[in-house]
Amino acid sequence: MLTETLLDIISQGEGVTVELKKCTNEITSEIYPTNCSFSNRFGGHLFMGVNDNGEVVGVNPNCVKDMRKIFSNMLNNPQKISPTLFLSAEEYEINGKIILYVYVPKSSQVHTHFLKFL
Repeated sequence: MLTETLLDIISQGEGVTVELKKCTNEITSEIYPTNCSFSNRFGGHLFMGVNDNGEVVGVNPNCVKDMRKIFSNMLNNPQKISPTLFLSAEEYEINGKIILYVYVPKSSQVHTHFLKFL
């Protein structure tokens, strides 16, 4: 996806299909219910490394690889998300800062998360 397109989506702010999460050093627990909600409704766009007000704060470059791995592992674990979601966090650079972007398509199945504590 083009950087201009990502910035356009971010500029629209949070809504039914857009979620902005700071997540600078780790993936926070509310990421997973968000993915389920998006897949259960209209689909959506999830941005990590972006404040609620749309400011790109970036993800710590030293944490990107682990965050991407943890994200995929959690969504592909049937004990955490059922049925599993096969999504990946894509890395983009915006204004010299790294963000992680996930497009969550609408699913034909109902997804549930079992993540009480991370």
